[in-house]
Amino acid sequence: RGGAPICWPWFGQDIQRPSRGSHGFARTQPWQVIGSEHTSAGETVLRLALRESMTTLAIWPYHFLLQLEIRLGASLQLTLTTHNTGSQPFFYTQAIHSYFQVGDIHTTTVSGLDGISYLDKTLNFTTQQQQGVLKIDKEIDRIYLQPPSKVTLSAHAQLQIESEGSATTVVWNPWDAASRKLSDMAQDDYQRFLCIETANAAKDEIRLMPGKQHRLVARYQVVAS
Repeated sequence: RGGAPICWPWFGQDIQRPSRGSHGFARTQPWQVIGSEHTSAGETVLRLALRESMTTLAIWPYHFLLQLEIRLGASLQLTLTTHNTGSQPFFYTQAIHSYFQVGDIHTTTVSGLDGISYLDKTLNFTTQQQQGVLKIDKEIDRIYLQPPSKVTLSAHAQLQIESEGSATTVVWNPWDAASRKLSDMAQDDYQRFLCIETANAAKDEIRLMPGKQHRLVARYQVVAS
């Protein structure tokens, strides 16, 4: 596991059709490279696209264009743009499911979420409130509601995560017991990563009208080492 899988057009379990599995189909479908460039500012840019196909229409019956721009320079910026190219509105949820290598989860913290309400999946999605800096000392599976646009991950370095077009932030680490249930994760892998996801999840569902678009942006920059 690693990188930044794209969860789309639903995040987590599909509540309308649970049999469809978690996190949508965008992360498992082949994307097309539609452009690349090296800018005068020294950035490298790669653009990818995913459109509806017979496969996706059988799963989710809507026409769309999904574009992902990856911009790498002094920071890394991921821009996910959803276009409704059909004649019907559709609802969707999504996340840029970013994995961060942290070295030692026991000394990892996340700041910027103090006082923010969240849905706690480990407590049947009950609403809780963050108190102080988030320390990772147990299984964490939370959807933070109306978070600030910037949070800071402190591990072996400080990484600022800035979000646009998002009203939810997801923080996830399976810890020991849940890791044993994941076939693609070694039992001790949980000690070395944390997911902080720029998302539109839970009640932060988007209704996109025909001909309209929505941009979800995640920007990552090291601010201290």
